[in-house]
Amino acid sequence: GGTFMRATVIGAFAAFSAALLCAALIAGDSAPLKDGVYKGSAKGYIGPIEVEVIVKDSKIADIRILKHEEDRPRKALTEIPKRIIAAQSTKVDAVTGATFTSRGIENAVEKALEAAKTSKEGDGK
Repeated sequence: GGTFMRATVIGAFAAFSAALLCAALIAGDSAPLKDGVYKGSAKGYIGPIEVEVIVKDSKIADIRILKHEEDRPRKALTEIPKRIIAAQSTKVDAVTGATFTSRGIENAVEKALEAAKTSKEGDGK
């Protein structure tokens, strides 16, 4: 029975390691952010929301809302960027009553960060 037990433990560890690797890749945490200014756009409740994300010292330093067409964004336009910067993640709680606007900002920032992960120069172009 010793060989079977050892093989099972090794197989389980390999499966667990593969699952962790996939989770890290899906989360996008594997690529460091390159310093620079990046733009992203995503759909809000009414129309597109355009953002500019500033990455400094490989961290999200600032987020600016460049354009939006939201008619009732509540505090989402100011609160969501603050929450993303504080968490260093786009996975933050939405502003009550402005879920679509909140998700639009998060998605736009995520698109900008994709450029920060793939950019060679760090200039967002």
